[in-house]
Amino acid sequence: MTKTYTKEQIAEMPVCTEAQLISYFSNSENVHMIKSHAYKYVSNEADMEDIVQEAFITMLKEVNKGSLRGEKGLEAGWIKVVKSRGIDKQRQNERWKRNIQAGMDKGHEVSLT
Repeated sequence: MTKTYTKEQIAEMPVCTEAQLISYFSNSENVHMIKSHAYKYVSNEADMEDIVQEAFITMLKEVNKGSLRGEKGLEAGWIKVVKSRGIDKQRQNERWKRNIQAGMDKGHEVSLT
């Protein structure tokens, strides 16, 4: 069962540091969880790795702003950021497919590179 926290309890938690972020990301179980969430949005490994890399950069910015608190804050932050980046990647892929299809429908020669 997932434990929920009040705003007051969250405010009392220590702010996460870069060292904690790196330690969290260095744990293979956490990386597996992050990659599993990323795979929900894309079908290939290259896109999944893009999502994870973009998420790491975003998480680093969040840690530097001091907006993540406690171990649960890191986990929740990862899930939220990976979801956001995954949806962005889905939209990007769909837009690319629509543009390719539109070009083919008009009789244009379409390069996939």
